[in-house]
Amino acid sequence: MYARARELGLQLLEQMAPGLLAATRAGPERLNQFVRRELDDAADAPALFWTGVAWGQQIDISRDDPALIADLPLPRVLVQRSVDLDESYQQAAGHTFLGYDASILSPALGGDPERGREHFERALALTGRDALLVQLNYARSYATQTQRRELFRALLNEVVTAPERGSDRNALANQVARRRAQQLLDQIDELFPAAIAPGQAAAPGRESSLPTRTNPKGGHDEAP
Repeated sequence: MYARARELGLQLLEQMAPGLLAATRAGPERLNQFVRRELDDAADAPALFWTGVAWGQQIDISRDDPALIADLPLPRVLVQRSVDLDESYQQAAGHTFLGYDASILSPALGGDPERGREHFERALALTGRDALLVQLNYARSYATQTQRRELFRALLNEVVTAPERGSDRNALANQVARRRAQQLLDQIDELFPAAIAPGQAAAPGRESSLPTRTNPKGGHDEAP
């Protein structure tokens, strides 16, 4: 489904800006140059965003496919361009996508958690903290990756205690966020193991407690 969505999105973008498919084959730098030159209207942001999200999700669930993994910089380019054109689109979901993508891996593995934090903070400002998936993903990527337990707790408590608004356009997504936030709070001691004293062995399995997937969007917690 993600592959089909990606293909449809790329076809649409090719209609909007002929030559885009060739630019994707030329690599992320050429693609970045192309979209900045050819797609320069806020009305272009939705197609860029959803194509990038679908592509990112396809990659996320196909981690045994090296060819797809190598494509990861390309959806980032599309989502970044959508943010450049309309950063408020879909409740600042572009910032949330980029924040999660940058935060889920450590710098040693190519991540940039502090850059991810900047995206999340911008998303919070743009949404007035009303789109609770922003806080959820901030906690489960940046706070977990950097082992900031109190930030993790504060963000998720904000989610579970936020008032429900029946007419709010975020109502369904916020309901999902509340449920997932409570599940994560229940796992806090697994995600944030106590500091190990010098010479003390790590508890079995602790080394695998941190999330390693990028899981950008779609039928999961990062969905806008």
